[in-house]
Amino acid sequence: MEEYLQSSRRTMDLPERAYRALLVQSARGLIPLVYEDIKMTTEFEVKGMSCENCVGHVTKALLGNPGVSSALVSLEKGRATVEYDETSVTIQQLAQAIQEEGFDARPVS
Repeated sequence: MEEYLQSSRRTMDLPERAYRALLVQSARGLIPLVYEDIKMTTEFEVKGMSCENCVGHVTKALLGNPGVSSALVSLEKGRATVEYDETSVTIQQLAQAIQEEGFDARPVS
């Protein structure tokens, strides 16, 4: 249990005091210790792609962000669907990664 809590502490970036409080509460059975990554999915409209090489650049740019678990880019649709951990990366950071490759990107509502 201690090893799991240490791992969770690092993952959640808890300060030492909060970690100790969690440890005491969990030992008393007051709180369940379940921490799961919450994956979000966002779709972007990507303009400016003209070939599969462009698709590769957008895919690589998205996958290069921390917390991104998958990126599916469609040349035909001009879209990129990204699954990510919202505690590690923001939608704005993902859009910026695409833009830094030279493409226009905006989240689809």
